[in-house]
Amino acid sequence: MKKIGTLILSIAIAATMIAGCGNKLTTADTAPSSSETATTTETTTEAAKPQSFDDIYGPQLKAYMDREYYFDGKKISKQEANFYFINSFRDLSSYAAMGYYPKTADGHINLSAECNGDDYKTYGEYFIMYSEKTLQSTCILVSRAEQSGVTLDEDMKKSIDDMMEDIRTNSAPQYGKTVDEYLQMNYGPGMDEASFRAIVERYYLADAYSNVYCNNYRLWNGNNI
Repeated sequence: MKKIGTLILSIAIAATMIAGCGNKLTTADTAPSSSETATTTETTTEAAKPQSFDDIYGPQLKAYMDREYYFDGKKISKQEANFYFINSFRDLSSYAAMGYYPKTADGHINLSAECNGDDYKTYGEYFIMYSEKTLQSTCILVSRAEQSGVTLDEDMKKSIDDMMEDIRTNSAPQYGKTVDEYLQMNYGPGMDEASFRAIVERYYLADAYSNVYCNNYRLWNGNNI
């Protein structure tokens, strides 16, 4: 169990994205061997249409899921915590693909690899910090939004409606799955339509408050940029 504090407004976590474990890796650090290349090609062919969570993310991620967090005395659902851990895994895997982090044969960030810097022993430790920061940022921004009376506007609500409808009528049927099955494949066991929508609404609300905050900051400083 871990509490997430409200002491700072963590908006700019992206600044830590590259700095967490040292410099960009060399080609030798990131290039797969010939056997890894063959494995990757074979996996890509077989997994053209993934049917499970592990098909999409590989075997590493589940060990980092289902963590308990509290914010301002209230328990955060495991589905919401998992949502941010999964999105963070996607983010960091995209940086691994660009050579900033070590990657596994299937192209994901290698969480068991040792870090080059002094702050974290492994990329798994860095991944936990990164994921917790994204979750913390959202919780803080949502709290500020609620205190300030900021709500989702009609365009945001429509965007969420459209996304859910696309999952229902397009994405899920392509995989022969119900909406809940499709969401569980992408966001882990326990995710369902109602939970996913609530999480996305909080995600959008955090973004809405961030925009209000930034616009007000420009006004306070007399800038119209």
